[in-house]
Amino acid sequence: MIIISPAKRQDTTCTDRHQDMAGYLEKTRPLIHHLASKSEEGLSHCLQVSQSIGRQAWGQYQALASNTQDCQVVAAIDLYQGDVFKHLDVQSLTEEDLAFLQAQLRILSALYGVLKPFDGIWPYRLEMTTRLMDMPLAKYWHEVGRNRLLEENPKYLFNLASNAYSEMIPDLEGINRVNIVFQDKDKHGAYKVVAVKAKRMRGKILRYMVTNRVVSPEALLDFRQDSYALCEAASSPQCLVFRSA
Repeated sequence: MIIISPAKRQDTTCTDRHQDMAGYLEKTRPLIHHLASKSEEGLSHCLQVSQSIGRQAWGQYQALASNTQDCQVVAAIDLYQGDVFKHLDVQSLTEEDLAFLQAQLRILSALYGVLKPFDGIWPYRLEMTTRLMDMPLAKYWHEVGRNRLLEENPKYLFNLASNAYSEMIPDLEGINRVNIVFQDKDKHGAYKVVAVKAKRMRGKILRYMVTNRVVSPEALLDFRQDSYALCEAASSPQCLVFRSA
């Protein structure tokens, strides 16, 4: 199983792909109604966004709370448009690639919990770092993350998600979590994660994993792109570190 974070940037125009029903709407709906109960100003403050973004999000939640059945859904893999998804380039994948993607990839969402790529979802604005109903959202979704792991029982859990999102997926005995990290050298010679570059490379290694049917860490040892290669000295069975030359 591969886990990734969602993206703030979303596109609602691609609606022709087959869509399944998201699996945890019974936990999504209370969040929608809680957010829809806020004023525009209150929602902007809660989401820590500008007034214009808050106004758009408020309109989305009002529509979802009033009649979710009539709101247009988009497959998760098409809705999200951030750097990871851009470099995955789902439109160029083959039918066989898409079948592997659907079987192996799980997108972690603050509003929907755990998503498969073809799950149909409504556009939204909500980050995992937001605190709602007196609890962190990672805690709200923790049981869902645990149950999904127990249900699918993968041998390896490849973590391409940010820390805020991956917190909702617990460590379970018998499931080997493999964190994948990309680092660049700073002006002082120290290696650090550069967020923009790391997101881009997460998308590229995800595409590599899909097109090469990667299901074990050993299959990633030879991954090399954009001057990044595995640094064996900094890596371990639990964490593969790729550094730029």
